[in-house]
Amino acid sequence: MLDPLVYGDYPAEMRGSELPRFSGRDKELIKGSMDFIGLNHYSALHVKDCICSACSMGDHHPIRGFLSKPTERDGVPIGEPTGMVRFFVVPSALEKHESEDLLEEVNRVEPHKAHIAALASAIRDEADVR
Repeated sequence: MLDPLVYGDYPAEMRGSELPRFSGRDKELIKGSMDFIGLNHYSALHVKDCICSACSMGDHHPIRGFLSKPTERDGVPIGEPTGMVRFFVVPSALEKHESEDLLEEVNRVEPHKAHIAALASAIRDEADVR
């Protein structure tokens, strides 16, 4: 998603009729034009390497692509179900609690640790995780 700002164009696998084309001047102007990138991480999707793995096309997205939207991984749900499809319980207003036992909340810490470990593994495998 940052390729245009870093390299001046979309990655080759994204180019096609559904994205606008940049002119040579546009590419010069946008390449390296960012001063700061902030990333808020509220939720995640499981992704697959659809170049080297079997994947099915994502459905009904402005830019068609490969997307997996599981509600569980290895048989473990991604959170407590709410009764509404694809919505899960997310603790809110935790900043109001001053209890030390929140520091030991494994159910919220472990997924982050697993995410960071998977990211580190991908980096070790020389995946481009920018």
